[in-house]
This record gives sequence, C-alpha cells and structure tokens, in this order.
Amino acid sequence: MNFLKDITWTEIFIFAHTCAALACMLRVLYKQKNIGSTFAWLIILFLFPVFGTIAYILIGEPRLGTARAKRTGEMNRFYRNFAAAHLTDMYLDIADQVKSRYHGISKVAEKGTGLGATRGNAMSLLSTTDTIIDSMLADIRAAAHSCLLAFYIIEPKGRIEEILNEILAAKTRGVDCAILADAVGSRSFLESDWVEKLRQAGVEVHTSLPVGIWRTLFTRTDLRNHRKILVIDSKIGYTGSFNLVDPRYFKQNSGVGEWIDAMMRCTGPMVLELSAVFFADLAVETDKNLQNVQTYLNQAKNLLPQILPEKMQQGNIVAQIIPSAPEQSSFVIYETIISAIYAASNPDTARQSRFTDGTLRLTRLLPYAAGSRRQNRHV
Repeated sequence: MNFLKDITWTEIFIFAHTCAALACMLRVLYKQKNIGSTFAWLIILFLFPVFGTIAYILIGEPRLGTARAKRTGEMNRFYRNFAAAHLTDMYLDIADQVKSRYHGISKVAEKGTGLGATRGNAMSLLSTTDTIIDSMLADIRAAAHSCLLAFYIIEPKGRIEEILNEILAAKTRGVDCAILADAVGSRSFLESDWVEKLRQAGVEVHTSLPVGIWRTLFTRTDLRNHRKILVIDSKIGYTGSFNLVDPRYFKQNSGVGEWIDAMMRCTGPMVLELSAVFFADLAVETDKNLQNVQTYLNQAKNLLPQILPEKMQQGNIVAQIIPSAPEQSSFVIYETIISAIYAASNPDTARQSRFTDGTLRLTRLLPYAAGSRRQNRHV
C-alpha cells in the first residue's frame, strides 16, 4: 500500500475527472437522440473535458426529477384515456375530410400524445391585443362552469388586470377557476398581491416548474412551460402566441417596441383536448395536484353530457392539439414537422423553409420528399 503515498491530489483529480468525462460520453451515446447534438457533446467533452463535464451535467439532458417523470407517465396515460372516453369516433373519423397523404401526420402526433385529429371544429383568428382581450373578457363573463388559464407570462398590468378581475367575478358566481403560471415567466405575477387576492377568493393559483438554488442541483431550471391556453366551460378555447401581458406596459425598456401576437378562438371537440392539456400540466407538478385533478375530473363527469356529443359540432375544420413538454421522451413537434414536409404537395415551398434544429436530418429528408412527390405523379 506504500504506492498510494506517491499518488498526488492532482493525479486523483485527473483520474476522477477522466472517469466523469467518460461516463458523460457514454451517457451522450445512450441518451441523445439527435445525431448533431450527439457529435457536438462528444466534441465538447473531448476538447474541453472540465467545462464539458460540468455543462453536460447542468444542461445536457432534460432533467426534471424522477417524481415528475413518474407523473409524466401518468399524464401520458391521462391523454390517452381522456381521448378514449370522451372523443367518440364521430369526431375522430377524419378519413373523408382530410386527404390520405396527410393521415400520417395525424398518426405521428397521436402516437406521441394520445390526442388525435378531430372534426367539427370552428376557429377565428384574433390578431390584435384589444381584440384578443375583449373576446376573452366576454367569454369569461359568460362562463358557467369553469375557467382554466395556463400561461408562460402573466404580468398584472394594464388590461390584464381586467381579465384577473373578471376571473374574481366568475369565481363569485360559483365558476371553478384555476391558473397555472410559469415560475420564471410569471415571476412578477407570482410575487404580486394578485396571487393572495385570487386565492382568498377561491381561485386556484399554481406555479409551473418552480425554481431555486437547491432545485438547480437536481433539475434544469432553463426548461420552462410555454403554454398559452385559456379554456372556458370545456366549450371555448384560446391558444396561440399571446401571453397575458399588455404590450403597452410589457418590457417597455427593451427597445423593440410593442409585442405583436395572435390567438385562435376555438370551439368544438378540440377544446376538450385543450382541457386535457391543462389538467395534465397541472397534475404533473405535484402528487397532490395529480390526486386533486383526478378527483375533480371524476366529480365533473356529470357535466360532460351537456357538451357531448351533438352540441360539440361547431364547424367543419379538422384540427389536432399537439402538446409538447420538456419531459416528453419523443420529439413530437419535430417529428410532426418532418411528416408534414414529407406530405407536402409543393416540394419547392418546403425546400425554402428555414429551420434552426435538426438541419442535417431535414436536409437529407427534403430531396427524398421531393422525389417521392415526383414518383407519385408518375404512378
């Protein structure tokens, strides 16, 4: 054992670090699904072993905790059970409304989320802040059963305070109201007096993906929930790029002018899918949330006959909700885009699209998609 006395702390550090770097490399090969990301991490770990090891441990994988991963499994099962129980074949049968070459797109997304394309939907595009807020306010005032809000950014200034006041008024009428706000994006809201005011009135206010110094050691705080969803009575849904902010007050010192966003006001069976996304996002946060959501949905089953099935028919649009999340095992949005490119009827248009992720794979796919379209024309 005398040889141990000759080992220096530097050699111990080099040995330990080499083991850590090799372990990270093996994990990269095992965990990373994107070829470009795999090569990039291997190069970083080889050229900058100290920095690379630390960086990979911190941001290399979508670490959100084992408990959350378990609840995510429950969430995925919830999506599938929800669709099976409440979306009948009369809404899921889109064969006569969508061209056959597009069916694969729907199946790819459905495989990843459990939520399929539905028929009988209606949508209207809202493209200005005042139009969006006025429409939301009118629907919240008319709410009879529930108001569900999930937003990345909620900033209680300007006209957003009107929405929060209407939520308070809805709760006074006996409407079930719940808000899910991202811990980082909605920090100003979560630290404001509005949270206490809403909770005292009976509105449920929940934090999505909480952050903290201790949590940073075990989970990635850069992974956020970017949902922008409002669902009213499971009959009316809003989704798009609009956060709950008044652009006349939001980030006025950023030097980029007022933010411009849009929302889709939706009715029809797709709104039930939006409801499923909200409840799943809420349930995945804590075990208590999971139990409360399951209890609430079991108690609310008697309300579903009021909107199912005939009353859900609102229009002639086929639509599909495709929720993504940092903890998902599959890249459902990425794979859906690739399927859409493959099914494109105009390959020149597809070839001109710009992508910031998966460039190698998409570059290889586009000529194949274009060639496939030419082959189909000759058949």
